[in-house]
Amino acid sequence: ILKNNNVLYFWPKDYSRIENMTKRVRYLAHKFPDINFIGVDSQLDHDVWKTYVNKTRSNKNKQFQINEKVKDVYFTDGIPRAILLDKFGKIKSDYTYLTQSNFESKLLLLQKNN
Repeated sequence: ILKNNNVLYFWPKDYSRIENMTKRVRYLAHKFPDINFIGVDSQLDHDVWKTYVNKTRSNKNKQFQINEKVKDVYFTDGIPRAILLDKFGKIKSDYTYLTQSNFESKLLLLQKNN
């Protein structure tokens, strides 16, 4: 992950939000090809999550699931949160959303500052 700018985004629980999230991630990944978009799920049953990864055509190499023992309320509010990390692993934004109106501006700053 280091050597690249990254967006860690956390999956919501319901499928309609997952669909919207994956469409947004595909759009952003296309617009910002130098940034890795890494999905993290902490809420769904493993088999359901795998089905959604396939159904939404998400990049399987950039999708991860957190072990149930480390789940936290931070990841489970239903809205896909995101953490922006620069190529040195420094957190640039720790409380943002993929759909936030200034999210793309944050991505531009992330690219520019490296």
